[in-house]
Amino acid sequence: MAQLTAFSTYYKPAQDTAVLVKEFLAENNISVSGIDLVITGSNGDSREDGHYSQLTDNLFSKNLVTTYKQYCGEYPTSIGFALWVASNILKEGSFKNKPVKKLLIYNNYMLQYPSVYLLSAC
Repeated sequence: MAQLTAFSTYYKPAQDTAVLVKEFLAENNISVSGIDLVITGSNGDSREDGHYSQLTDNLFSKNLVTTYKQYCGEYPTSIGFALWVASNILKEGSFKNKPVKKLLIYNNYMLQYPSVYLLSAC
């Protein structure tokens, strides 16, 4: 269905989220424009959603962005659900009638445990 190309998990990183994601992309030789879809862990909680908006409005302002927690809720291992969603999008090959070959998942549970996953179509 999909290939997990790379992932990183962190605990209370010292650097800004945008820096963390940029470093992750650079380590994996992919540019922001090389990402077809960004899936975030935005959950509707205004205390946390600004964190995600800041990232998507600045770093991924030209990318297609969606969320997943409206379908599964907030819990420590919700990233597993996001991986399932992402795999199905890549299997389908499109999202909102736009082709998707590479996607990035970004989640930050309780704003302390950020994780970044890069997936590619098979």
